[in-house]
Amino acid sequence: MNYTKGEWKAEQDAANSIRIFSQDSEQIASVMDYDGNDITEEMEANAHLIAAAPDAYKELKEAYGMGLFDGCDDIQFNRIKQALAKAEGKD
Repeated sequence: MNYTKGEWKAEQDAANSIRIFSQDSEQIASVMDYDGNDITEEMEANAHLIAAAPDAYKELKEAYGMGLFDGCDDIQFNRIKQALAKAEGKD
């Protein structure tokens, strides 16, 4: 799976916009209010969740590959597999 590797960070750049950048300052995404309203707590939380996605995916994928979820019940294990599939565009 190819995605922009490295650390992502969220930076507020206007009263109604937060942009997510790669470690090479490449813009990955933006969270904004198109009506010109100020950023809400929910918008800020969404931006930070997006910025954390590569780290969360990497850790989940490594833990899955190491068999750390083998002791989970079937429902938990399937949810982990579904989350990874969703992150990989396979859902």
